[in-house]
Amino acid sequence: MKWSQRIFRLSLLSLPYISYVCFPGLLFVMGAMAHHFRRLAVDRWVGYGLMGVSGLMVVSAWFAYDRGEALLHLWNFLPFFLLFSLLPFVLNRTEQLEKLALDIVLVTLPINLYALVQYIAKMRIIPRDIRRLPVVQWLRQTPHRERALSVFDHPNTLASFLILVLALGLGLIVKRSLDAQRSLPGARPSSWIANRWLYAATYANLVGIFCSGSRNGVLIAIAQIITASILIKVNYKMFWVGLVGLGAIIFSILGMGLGGRSLSMGIFTQDPRLGVWQIGWTLMKERPWLGWGLGNFKLIYPERNDMGLPIVTHPHNFWLLMGSEVGLLAMVMITLTIGYICFQAVWLLLDQGFSQSHNAILLGYLLAFGGCTLFSLFDLTFYDARINIMNWFVLAGIYTFTQLSSAPGRSRLGLES
Repeated sequence: MKWSQRIFRLSLLSLPYISYVCFPGLLFVMGAMAHHFRRLAVDRWVGYGLMGVSGLMVVSAWFAYDRGEALLHLWNFLPFFLLFSLLPFVLNRTEQLEKLALDIVLVTLPINLYALVQYIAKMRIIPRDIRRLPVVQWLRQTPHRERALSVFDHPNTLASFLILVLALGLGLIVKRSLDAQRSLPGARPSSWIANRWLYAATYANLVGIFCSGSRNGVLIAIAQIITASILIKVNYKMFWVGLVGLGAIIFSILGMGLGGRSLSMGIFTQDPRLGVWQIGWTLMKERPWLGWGLGNFKLIYPERNDMGLPIVTHPHNFWLLMGSEVGLLAMVMITLTIGYICFQAVWLLLDQGFSQSHNAILLGYLLAFGGCTLFSLFDLTFYDARINIMNWFVLAGIYTFTQLSSAPGRSRLGLES
């Protein structure tokens, strides 16, 4: 078990940088857990829900507009359902969940620094002599004018990743604050340097999100910090640091715009997503039960695009994607299954509050998945396997918290009750 946890940790932390090298490690962990326990880690309701969605996806793919495309896109879902169903065996301690969250926050710091350098190199105010430097030319030739991509292939993918990491960092900061307030006389305090690194690495995500030029990312980051500040009411330092960070971002947006776009209502009211959503809604109404098949939206979209909208490969909304490509039944089933997990976690948090400081880590995971959910209202980034793995890891962490709070749940994870 310890070897599996170490391999998973190494694979997860290396994921943003050398993703395809990490996949064998994740496969090894899945195989080891399946061999050791010979069952899934989820309860029967979650298991039935995921099996039902999987079955509907396979049937939908068989009757799809383009069967080959739909069968190929099952890769974006079915392996990750299995990964989620086995991960709680690995994430079977609150200490493990806290350690992974801290590691993720710290290893993301170079990603944010790279995003800042890339953003500066793409600015229009850079003198021409500096633009001619080979390294600056290399940074500027990446796509998406005045928006940073860092190690990802699209600015929105970067923003999606960073809002998840920001939330985990906020949970850790709350946990450290609660531990400090409740520390007993003679207890060893947290390292001053370690706390400063945590603050720096957490709020550096705000810089990376701004450099990505993602409107959704900025709004979600603001919501995450405000939510965390309201819920805890204990860490005034966190509140003021977050307030200063948000103020700096808002000031920067007002002064320089966001991703090369000036701030105005036009960037919302004239968003081409509105037209894309309309097409997705129409496709969902035409084939409501099994949809057109996974990945088939991009094949049908050009025929329906009579408004001169940009070329897109998905409807920029998870529920429209599920409804139009897999059908309403699968859309409702996956929503209820994931909603059931999140409801249990929120109920646990409301019931226990922060009487146990490790619940602050649960808050971080909930904020992370909440950010992922809000982002999926306006864009879909799970086609990048790194984002897909991170999203399911966070959900598995939330589920693990709910199981650790009860004897049957601990037994399900292979722990003594």
